[in-house]
Amino acid sequence: MKERLCIFVVTSTLLVLALFTSAIGADKEIIRVRGSESMADLVDAYAKEFMERNPNVNIVVSGGSGASDAFKALLEKEAEIVMQSHDIDSPEKEAAAKKGVDMMEKIIGWGGIVIVVIPTNTINELTADQVRKIFSGQITNWKQVGGFDEPIAVVVVGEKRAGTMEFFTRDFLKGSLAANAAVKAYFRSIIPTVAESTGATGFVRIRNIVQLKEKNQESRIKIIGIKKDENSPAILPSRETVNNGTYPITRPFFLYMDGKTGTSVAGKFLDFCAGKNPRPM
Repeated sequence: MKERLCIFVVTSTLLVLALFTSAIGADKEIIRVRGSESMADLVDAYAKEFMERNPNVNIVVSGGSGASDAFKALLEKEAEIVMQSHDIDSPEKEAAAKKGVDMMEKIIGWGGIVIVVIPTNTINELTADQVRKIFSGQITNWKQVGGFDEPIAVVVVGEKRAGTMEFFTRDFLKGSLAANAAVKAYFRSIIPTVAESTGATGFVRIRNIVQLKEKNQESRIKIIGIKKDENSPAILPSRETVNNGTYPITRPFFLYMDGKTGTSVAGKFLDFCAGKNPRPM
């Protein structure tokens, strides 16, 4: 009898605690943030800092949603904020207008596109225009840009949710990739592929290079300095050069919310993120 009573008391206590915890959680305003995997870690760090200052708020950050899926979630009220690694395009603006959504936009950081080749490649720098022509297939041999006589093998990432690729083709190339470009499933496959092919080149993100350096493996590839034009100096990508805008191939990272129906707390979180010192991702 005593054992049954003890079990009853413990069970009842746990139930009361669960209900109490649930009640506390119910008092919090939940802000759902969805979108770009590239931005998720930084936004999650900002969310934790914001929640420490605002204990009545619970911010749930989910990275990995495709740009279109995240944008749809905002329109369908399934997310209060979306992370986008490119600005919204005309079709998205039209879709938002039809739903009566007033897109509020904030830039919270910058990404750098890093061009890599095998270390034995004699090329050390390229203009931004030369990069465009190489990756679009207009330049097909390294000798066309002052290098050795070797066909260029373009290697790109094929992630379905790669906002980097969308930016690179839509905003940087303003067209299609080279028809014979080799497609790899993930960014982590680009560097080993380039490192094993004399004529190959590919692009990765700043954080991929940072991760490579942390493993003391940066000697596997050569990073190409990029010139804005023929008369500009070649700039190597780094957190500093991306952040101060001197590196030519950069892209902004955006947060979006509905300016009409979004809560004031969601708006404060947007301002909080935008007010931080933007850093490369």
